Amino acid sequence: MLQEPDNKRSSILRALFVGLLVTVVPWLVFGYEQYYDVHLSEYGVLPRSLSHLYGIFTMPLLHADLQHILSNTPPLFILTSFLYYFYKKFFGWVFMYVYLLAGFWTWIIGRPDFHVGASGVIYGLTAYVFFSGVWSKNYRLSALSLLIVFLYGSIIWGIFPLEKHVSWEGHMSGFVAGFILSIYYRKQLPGRKKYDWELIDDKTEYVQVPVEEMENGVTVTKYIYVPKNKVTNLEDYEPNGLDRS
Repeated sequence: MLQEPDNKRSSILRALFVGLLVTVVPWLVFGYEQYYDVHLSEYGVLPRSLSHLYGIFTMPLLHADLQHILSNTPPLFILTSFLYYFYKKFFGWVFMYVYLLAGFWTWIIGRPDFHVGASGVIYGLTAYVFFSGVWSKNYRLSALSLLIVFLYGSIIWGIFPLEKHVSWEGHMSGFVAGFILSIYYRKQLPGRKKYDWELIDDKTEYVQVPVEEMENGVTVTKYIYVPKNKVTNLEDYEPNGLDRS
């Protein structure tokens, strides 16, 4: 069912609000650091340190400098908004698991340095949105996957240890988390629309049911294929983009 214009507009606004809300929090933390001239990087993830286990929760909120948070802000806002709008049913769980797993796996496999930034969450959301569109085969979600490739396809290089001061471990952890979640929820995604002719199988006997249509002011009789055991009332059947003879 298509959304009414007002409902669609309100859904878009809610998605943008959620994206803005998620994006604002790291900026509040960054603003606190700048105002009080403090550095909170030591509250990030320090791999395999039990005393810094809390970094799993704080890592996405902390950023090394202005350039770092500026580079993370657009994708975090866009991907969070996309996730809420197109996958609202799973938004809470997907976002929570990506957030926690990106930090936890970084804590396990990361180098013994402080890891900060929302990049792990960004990689997780990118992977989830992209692969979910691939699994679903729904034209809207598939189109969204292509858009994600166009916007952020190059980030795939970030999961490899190519730059010394970049937490590829956080990127990898988030990406894998998003990929696994896309597989876990794939059966609950909206699938591709199937026409009646695609549902025809050898085990069911079909009959052609006549349906009248108006074309250029003239009544025309056309036929649709319907399972024989479901033919009860001809008025229930209307043309639906079927292959007619």
